[in-house]
Amino acid sequence: MKGYKLKYNIIYFILFILILSNIKVYSKSKNNKDTLKIKTLPAIEVTAERNLSNSAIEFIPHTVIEKNDINSLAPIQISDILTLSPGVNVRDYGGLSGMETVSIRGTGSSRTLVTLDGMPINSIQNSSIDLSNIAVSIIDNIEIVRGGTSAIYGGNAVGGTINLRTDLLPNNIADINIGIGSFGEFSSNISGNLVGKNGYLSANASYIKSDGDFDFNYNQFGNIINAKRINADYENLSLSLAGKTKIDKWDLWSRIVYNKVDKGVPGAVLQGILEESQDRLTEDNWIISFNSKRIINEISLLKISLIAKINNSTFLEPSKTAEPESNFNLWDIGINAKYLINLFNIDHEILASCFNSQLSGNMLDPDADSLVKRTSLSFSYMAEKNINTYYNNKLNLNMGGRVDYITDSETALSYLATASYMINKINMNLLCNFSHNFRAPNFNEMYYRNYGTKDLKNETSNNINLGFCMNNLLNYFSLEFTWFHINTKDMIVSVPKTPVTWSAKNIDNVHSTGIELSFNLKKNLIDFIDLFSVSYTLQNTLDKTKNSITYNKQLPYVPQEQITTAFDIKFPYKIHLGSKIDYSSFRYIQPDNDSKNILPKYLVADVYIYKEFDFNNLNFILRFDCKNLFNEQYELIQNYIMPGRAFKAGIGLKL
Repeated sequence: MKGYKLKYNIIYFILFILILSNIKVYSKSKNNKDTLKIKTLPAIEVTAERNLSNSAIEFIPHTVIEKNDINSLAPIQISDILTLSPGVNVRDYGGLSGMETVSIRGTGSSRTLVTLDGMPINSIQNSSIDLSNIAVSIIDNIEIVRGGTSAIYGGNAVGGTINLRTDLLPNNIADINIGIGSFGEFSSNISGNLVGKNGYLSANASYIKSDGDFDFNYNQFGNIINAKRINADYENLSLSLAGKTKIDKWDLWSRIVYNKVDKGVPGAVLQGILEESQDRLTEDNWIISFNSKRIINEISLLKISLIAKINNSTFLEPSKTAEPESNFNLWDIGINAKYLINLFNIDHEILASCFNSQLSGNMLDPDADSLVKRTSLSFSYMAEKNINTYYNNKLNLNMGGRVDYITDSETALSYLATASYMINKINMNLLCNFSHNFRAPNFNEMYYRNYGTKDLKNETSNNINLGFCMNNLLNYFSLEFTWFHINTKDMIVSVPKTPVTWSAKNIDNVHSTGIELSFNLKKNLIDFIDLFSVSYTLQNTLDKTKNSITYNKQLPYVPQEQITTAFDIKFPYKIHLGSKIDYSSFRYIQPDNDSKNILPKYLVADVYIYKEFDFNNLNFILRFDCKNLFNEQYELIQNYIMPGRAFKAGIGLKL
């Protein structure tokens, strides 16, 4: 019976979308699009040209992955494309069933904030988010901000922030995509859009399943043995409904996302043991967001955003005799109010927010009585000033601070100062910024049974970025270079408490230093190249804890060097050929940096070809992908094997 309920839900949702997409009030006219454009205030410079969710981002190293690039690479999961930005490292526990988290600049997933349309969606239970739970089909573009941004977004933004944006005007009445692939993979996505004079309504359903039974080779005491991954099946249903309208002077936009996951947890592949785990994880996730914007007058603007998140998870471990089932129920509710005004030729931003979270479960500390709560109140102020200097060059200054009051932890202070200098003659923008950031301990670190420590301090960090960017190099290219340094104090780590138990403690100080380079071809200047991108990262993330036996050692699982390149070439007859190639240097798997305990370097190449054609006023796309073309045998996490070569074929229809 497993999966039947998911499949019936898909059928019902598809029927709803088909009905929606056939309501004949859709218009592609330019006038309708213009009526939906948000008015901009030149003084505040919240403009469509900048196309960023927050003006301060422009002066911090960042990458924007556009919708066209997402469509070209057609990722199954969001994590598949994040390495297009330098400084981004994905941790994958193998195949679709494996958990996937993201880290910026070696800081770890708990210190990388993920937001949905500017509102945080990291779990307060473990400070991370499994990116496989967010459907790619609802994402319009992705902002990756590399550098501490706690003064803008709040806690967890120590290494940076990844903002998933979903609010773009739909271009089609309906989109339908179906694909099949290796290891029993099946994916389908259908969306329907209804666009009117003052808004739109959009619905989306996405379904992915996989048997996960890929072959792999592993070393058993010197002998290379071939085996098949078991208990790695995966099933994910995602439903989304979004709408936008205008009432009086208010622009209103809302989205509801439901996600259900049922998957096996196959366990590690160990020496002498090919674990035949029967563990399973099921999750139900809800995200409900509401956004509003009102232009008060020609110099001021008000934005109000609300978000509610619900996560119900059950982890089954049949092999355990005591408490084989772990259940957790997490609720998060938050509101942001942001006021922007231009006074004395200075742009001011004032923000107030309130979040309330509660977690219940059977694995919490007995003193917590199976329920823990947290309320946080935040206030921030940012100011931005543009100054024209000699030869029409421009100096931009941006600075601000934020205070976060947290009921069960310390009050946190964050601040940010940026400066950029635009040299018009050579079209070069020099960037410099400094920030102080924080991460509050999560519920697991404070309250998980036999592990949590209630008196943990906040982690804090000082971040520095120095660099330049050229957006019009030789009229064809964009080039960005950044040097960064992150000094993190009171990092929370797991330390032995007894021979068989661990606990969370503030003991580590870590320094992360490196350079980032990105090079992109402007696709609007060369017609037959739709995408060309190269990103390069060189970094050292070192333990700087005094008197530590691992002092000056590289942190585990942080590669010193990463390179990602991607391209898409358009041939006659609407044929596209493209590839994405990821290279990573070796990674230590133990903090002592013993050369015997490393994961070797790897290079993984994905290639694809697709053709567009029209038939009876319908636009079709036929696509073929090969993942891991050279059948690389590699691991991102020790003993969690990644799939080898895999194929996928699909067809898409746009109305």
